[in-house]
Amino acid sequence: QQRSPEDWARQARARIPAGFRGRWPVLSIWHGTEDGVVSPVNQRELMEQWTALHATDQHADRSESLGRSGEVRHSSYLNRSGRAAVETFTVEDMTHGIAIDGAPGARCGEASAFVLDVGVCAVRHISRFWGLQSQQ
Repeated sequence: QQRSPEDWARQARARIPAGFRGRWPVLSIWHGTEDGVVSPVNQRELMEQWTALHATDQHADRSESLGRSGEVRHSSYLNRSGRAAVETFTVEDMTHGIAIDGAPGARCGEASAFVLDVGVCAVRHISRFWGLQSQQ
């Protein structure tokens, strides 16, 4: 169901525990353009909800192409302090699954059902985004 970013944010705020004063977590949203299980509109709706929760707009502040042939579009939405609060990865021609880089030496897993070699390691990108791994 499509809603405005403010309406999505209002719904999320209505469901937080009473007295919660913490910060909203950052969010990394991945989607394949050929996903037949989860509608591509869900990526946009999530981005709109979480950018609204982080009080930023819905226009990417940074975008880049990744992957072996540039088939992965990465966009970052920055908060007031200039840090990415939300990021999206749109993987051209990917079906439903997790993105990996299966190239020799990439150390990112092996393709199988729902583990799709698209030349980009989702786990590595997400762990960096969450501050669990250095940028190297």
